[in-house]
Amino acid sequence: MSSPIPTTARMPRDALHQEQIIQAAIALLDEGGIESLTMRRLGSRLGITAAALYWHIKSRHDLLLLAADTVWGQTPLPALEGLEWRPALLAMADNLRSMLLRHPWLLAAMTIQPLDGPARDRHDEHLLAVCEASGLTRRDAEQAAQSVVTFAIGAVLAATLARMCPSDCSRFSTASKPGLSPVPDPTQQKTRHRRSAGWSWCWFSLQANTKTLEGTQHPDHDAHF
Repeated sequence: MSSPIPTTARMPRDALHQEQIIQAAIALLDEGGIESLTMRRLGSRLGITAAALYWHIKSRHDLLLLAADTVWGQTPLPALEGLEWRPALLAMADNLRSMLLRHPWLLAAMTIQPLDGPARDRHDEHLLAVCEASGLTRRDAEQAAQSVVTFAIGAVLAATLARMCPSDCSRFSTASKPGLSPVPDPTQQKTRHRRSAGWSWCWFSLQANTKTLEGTQHPDHDAHF
């Protein structure tokens, strides 16, 4: 269960101004990660002092919570009415992956402190409802939903690792003696290929798992995602 999302610290609610602060904070986070978000830097971007920010946002933790909940709220959710569960599940996985790629700081921030808010709760409940629409029991639907999140996070981590590695990283194992040509390292080439596959690799696995569930949609079915 998420904690209540903070609004203002000492002044009456001013949603428009708070939204400006949150959007500026998200821009800073997108540009430089969680280390780049300081009240002084954010105040400078907004043209106010850091002290003035505390009239609207109680703490940096609250600011991160608001920023995280905002980006979770921007993640599209498929309509549940007339739902075809498999396309909906794959769409939610792809939407989650796209959101995390747009805001890579979110994964790092979630490892440091809890950032669950109402929008994250809505997303998780929606994902669970889509999994239950496949005919899974509640317990198995929870496991399936967690697997979808894991696939999406794995794809984002793979993409991040590929960006961190130079274009010629691990291309060849260099010969130790002068005059010898570099010899391609098949193990490194295979690893590089898997990294470059990125989302395609995770997407294939996710499709295979959801395909397995088709035709086994029975309430007593003891499937494992």
